[in-house]
Amino acid sequence: MCQTLLSGANEQVTQGMLRSAFFMMTMPFVVFGSIGGWIFYRYWKMNRSRRAQGTPQSLRGVSTPKEEQP
Repeated sequence: MCQTLLSGANEQVTQGMLRSAFFMMTMPFVVFGSIGGWIFYRYWKMNRSRRAQGTPQSLRGVSTPKEEQP
């Protein structure tokens, strides 16, 4: 669509339009990737401090043997 609209325009305008479209496509990935990276870093930092203190970790999904009934 951009090529048909700008077919008669000069090369600089065409390149500017293509770069702006690329910029608009990549910005959501950058924003959400940064937020996700920050959340992962906080989670990792919190668990690292727990491991250093020796706090036992929760073992979800791991079954423990039941006590035998007499």
